[in-house]
Amino acid sequence: MNPTAKKNHPTMDLNLFSNLDTDLDYLEKRAKGQDVALLDVGGYFAGVLNELAEVFSGRIMGVVEDTENGYQR
Repeated sequence: MNPTAKKNHPTMDLNLFSNLDTDLDYLEKRAKGQDVALLDVGGYFAGVLNELAEVFSGRIMGVVEDTENGYQR
């Protein structure tokens, strides 16, 4: 893996994306004020999505979920 890519894109895991403050910080650093679509494989954003959409400076246009686990969340 390209070292630069690894630096800019940390390993995604449930601990990183199940906390509103962490999620907001991640999005604001990468897409402040922009429209975004989240690709969520596993339902990682499910627990904080509504709150995240309210406080994010941009607009969450939608979420693409690709797993049964995510649908269940």
